[in-house]
Amino acid sequence: RFEPLGLADPLESENLPAALQRQRLLIQRYADWELWVQAVTLAREWLVSWFMLHLEYETLTAKTAREQATERINSEANSLRMADQRGDPTPRLGLEKYTGGLEALRLWNATTDVRNDIDHAGMREDPRDPRSLIQNVEKIIQGIHTLPIPGGAP
Repeated sequence: RFEPLGLADPLESENLPAALQRQRLLIQRYADWELWVQAVTLAREWLVSWFMLHLEYETLTAKTAREQATERINSEANSLRMADQRGDPTPRLGLEKYTGGLEALRLWNATTDVRNDIDHAGMREDPRDPRSLIQNVEKIIQGIHTLPIPGGAP
């Protein structure tokens, strides 16, 4: 079931756009199979990789690099969330300059919230009900499908 999505050398720099495209398809397959935990978990990691490609990291798997990228994404996504709450139509962020950057930051915020509800088994104040979580995962996946992959397919 997974073999058609594989690449011989997915981590080679010239294969990274294709690898992201295949991962995007895998996220969709997880949703089709109702594997919501896997879908939202890979969606989060996919967004980190998407930003890392834009930021021209040499590798997408180095722990320190992923942590640095995640820290920056969190910071800018939080700034965007606060700007949205204030009604600021033009927040000043660095990642917004990339095509789809603002949408990706909004997806990051949505993904983080949904993933936390799912991965922490609803152990939060006011957790969402399962149907709502599934609908949110489906919206996240739709959003991911709209993001153009740097150096690759839209």
